[in-house]
Amino acid sequence: MMIEQNYNLDLVPSGTPLVVYVSQFDKGGRRLSFTLYKDNVAFTLPTGASATILGTKPDQIAFMYAMQTSGDKIYIDVTEQMTAVAGPVQCEIRVSNTSGEQIGSSNFIIYCEKTPLDSDAVISETDIPVFEELVAQANTAAAEANTASAQAQQYAQQAQESAESIDVSALEAQIASKAPSVSPTLKFAVMDSADGNTNPHAEFRTMGNSPSKSVGFAVYDENGNGTYYDLIKGDGTRYFATVPEVNAKAPLASPALTGTPTAPTAPAGTNTTQIATTAYVKNNLGSYAPLASPALTGNPTATTQAAGNNSTRIATTEFVTTAISNLVSDVLGGWKIYAPSDFATSQTLVQICQSMENNSMFIVGTNSSSDFGGMPAGSGLLRITKYTIARCALEFDRIAASLTTNEKYFAHYISNSSKVSAWSKVATE
Repeated sequence: MMIEQNYNLDLVPSGTPLVVYVSQFDKGGRRLSFTLYKDNVAFTLPTGASATILGTKPDQIAFMYAMQTSGDKIYIDVTEQMTAVAGPVQCEIRVSNTSGEQIGSSNFIIYCEKTPLDSDAVISETDIPVFEELVAQANTAAAEANTASAQAQQYAQQAQESAESIDVSALEAQIASKAPSVSPTLKFAVMDSADGNTNPHAEFRTMGNSPSKSVGFAVYDENGNGTYYDLIKGDGTRYFATVPEVNAKAPLASPALTGTPTAPTAPAGTNTTQIATTAYVKNNLGSYAPLASPALTGNPTATTQAAGNNSTRIATTEFVTTAISNLVSDVLGGWKIYAPSDFATSQTLVQICQSMENNSMFIVGTNSSSDFGGMPAGSGLLRITKYTIARCALEFDRIAASLTTNEKYFAHYISNSSKVSAWSKVATE
């Protein structure tokens, strides 16, 4: 029996909302009917108008339902969701025309009086209570149990009938043709590609006695000669890798090795893409000088730096010779300096003077009068200074054997006389 509660609802707010009282967990037995007014004047629903009720329960869970219309009344049958939580439920009714435009609304309160049920009782938040669902499940389980019992009785009857008709001798023969459960020799056949027939060319079997038994397979040729291959030996040795073991190996392409990987050391001097171990690198570096304080031997060479370079770079003999020559040239104002290697010891002083250029100088130490012709006897230092083509000034400092006296000689060479004028002793110390 449906309980109908009738109320007047004004679409113009009056400041005091209407309060509608219901019981908690009401569902399907209570109808709320509303006669609409607009500013205390009866409101006529337009043709085709619709109404919707919206609400928020005390647990902040909302609901929304379409309402029914009957003349100038609108009504809603209370659902379990609307009354699931005790306390005030804030509600609103919205009225819309056929275009969906809202033409009026009004707020009111549905107050759910708390049910006398224990607060710990399990109540469904859907339209189907838990109690009804459990009862349905129990009924279903009972029906399934009855069905299973009937099937079990049927299977037992069939088994009994089958047992009475089994040929025990035939069954024993069938079992005897199967492989034993202990130490079986399992065989498999391979297809012979020549004749298309299946011939026993290989078998998978166990060898030996426990606990030294091994597992492997044998391969036979057409004459029955077989070769046995171990897969697992009796001592636990395996001849195959497991998937985790394979996954733990490094790939051939771009392996990311860890730890301390090793490789064969190539012979010294190898120049290929072979891996270079630390031993190979150390062996090849043994013939190279260290960066710090190298002890070079033989005839080491280096790049000759540009003249005037003033740095810690290596100075070659070429760099030093050039530097000395430039220094002497600067001191002597551009005069050319001859070295002893520019003349032969067999040349006379006249020949030396004739071959020298203007503004040039030749300085050489002599050990005897035979070093260069026309010189006084004794060790000393010869200096030849040529000013013009026609005239050279010659100076000879002789150091006595006792090193106690120095004698200085001076002479001139004049080209038109083609000889060195007599030496004059100019000083004695």
